Amino acid sequence: MEDFQLELVTVKDIKDVTRIEYAAYGIKTKYPSSSSRTGRNYLRFYYNINRNNYYKILVGDQIVGTVLLCVNKNSTTLYHIALDTLYRSLGYGSKILNDLLANSVKLRVTVPYGDTELLKWYKSKGFDIASIVR
Repeated sequence: MEDFQLELVTVKDIKDVTRIEYAAYGIKTKYPSSSSRTGRNYLRFYYNINRNNYYKILVGDQIVGTVLLCVNKNSTTLYHIALDTLYRSLGYGSKILNDLLANSVKLRVTVPYGDTELLKWYKSKGFDIASIVR
């Protein structure tokens, strides 16, 4: 695994981060551009700096993934870690999760309903199912 860094997503990153997230979640549609209304709405949804922390994962100067968090004083909620297909199963997700566990008072994670593989991954990291929402 190469060294990586986390930086906040900016408007100019929309095409790269949506390409990665669309691939991660099996969405097949046109990627929004940073100048499009769809692109600006996309960032408004995710990139609410007062509530969410939306990061890009960089290896060198290449965006290889995203991390979406909501940090409060009593807990952190991890909404997702999405990685480019070439960077999966290399330890990036585990490293990010371990860093969050070490630096959070309480860490909650969300898993899309029906994603049994991701649920197994989190269980292998010591998480329990607290609730199921459809």
